Order: sequence, then C-alpha cells, then structure tokens
Amino acid sequence: MSAKESGVENIVMTAEVEKQAESFDILLFDLDGTLYSADCGYVEHTRSNIFEYIYQRGWVPRDESAEDYWRPKFQKYHQSLRCWKATGHEIPNEDEYWNFTRQGVEKFLNKDLKLISFLESLPKHSKKYIFTNCNEIEAIKALECLGVREHFDDFIYGCKFMGNYCKPEIEAFEAVLNHIDPLNNINRNRICMFEDSYKNCVAANKIGFSTVFIESKLSAGEEGVSNEDRKILTATVDTLSDEDGVI
Repeated sequence: MSAKESGVENIVMTAEVEKQAESFDILLFDLDGTLYSADCGYVEHTRSNIFEYIYQRGWVPRDESAEDYWRPKFQKYHQSLRCWKATGHEIPNEDEYWNFTRQGVEKFLNKDLKLISFLESLPKHSKKYIFTNCNEIEAIKALECLGVREHFDDFIYGCKFMGNYCKPEIEAFEAVLNHIDPLNNINRNRICMFEDSYKNCVAANKIGFSTVFIESKLSAGEEGVSNEDRKILTATVDTLSDEDGVI
C-alpha cells in the first residue's frame, strides 16, 4: 500500500504538502518498525533472542513458553529491559543484554536508497532526531546498516537517556523536549513524530505533536488499531521507503 492508496491525501508529496512540511521545526523518528518494516524479520529475530535470554537465565523452563512469560510484562512496561527490572529479575550487565538481544542486525537491514531519498526530501531546516526505546549503541548499528546515520542528529534519544522511563510514558517525551530545548521555547504544534506503535502516537498526540503512523502487519495484529482510533493520527502509511514519500 503506497501513501496514495492509504487514502490520506495530506501525506502525498504535493506542493501543498511540501508547504505543510515547512511548518515542522522538529521531526522525531522511532527506529524499529518505522525506519524499516517491522515485517522484515528483524523484530521477530530480536524477540527470539529475548526468549533465548529468558531460557538461559532460567526464568522459564525450556518446555514452557518464554513468549507467554514475556508478553504481559511487555504490555505493561513497554520495554523488555524494564520488564525484568520491574519484576525483580537481575540483569548482570545491561550492555551485554542489549548486545545479545539485538545481535544479527546486519542479516536483516541493508542500505535503503528509498528511505535515504525520503529523508533527503525533508525540509533542511527541520531538526531530525531518533527517539527509540532501544539502547543507543544498538540503534546506531541499525542506522548504519540502513545507511541513514548522517541524516539524524548525533544525539540519540534511547534507553540510557530515558533511564527509568520509556515511550509511551509522557515523562520520556518531556525529557526529550527538555534536552532539545532547555528553555522550553518549543512550539509542540511544530513537531511531527513518526511511529509504528499506536500507543506511542496517542502519547505524542496528547502533548500536541502531529503523528505519522507506520502500520505493519505485526503492529496491526498486536495493537488492533480501528478506523475510529486513526482519527487522532495526522497520517497512516505502511513505509517511509515509499516512492511517493510522506510527511
């Protein structure tokens, strides 16, 4: 489904939309499922790594489902590392945890020329940041595989930056805004967020952002976003690597 097929006219790169794009001072991009498709296999691969970590730590016997152990905790805490901390599990080395669960990125993500073209088409004056629940080092590895690291600000807003919070918690969003502009002069109506998680779009919408929802089969199946739900969204597309481009 292209941007045109989505039925949302304001995301096709027409002259009118390009004018609208000029109104955004800040563009915030999620990573997983946003800059690359959640259906490419890497998201499922990282989850398999998480399940293997669970088994290796002995939290669940191998004849039981690690996914069933993980999923309700993830739905409550929104990020796997926070699941374990919140439920009393010891993580001896967090960097090793991230390295183990995110390993194999180069097998799934490659240089994406259409994504690069899309990013290059965005207004030059707009600041572009990565805002992800992933660890910063692993986020950079993914950006490098996609060939888009240079298109974003050097500072990555990730797991270590957010500390005890993560998306969709409002505290995580506020921490990012306060870091970008400590004087709090940001006009939130001039910020657009690109996300594959509907609950994160809801949080962004509540604090005044425009939102572009990147919908995959995986996210649609897990979050069950209805047509009524979509009314808060500025736009819905299935990829940012679309020839039409979106904004």
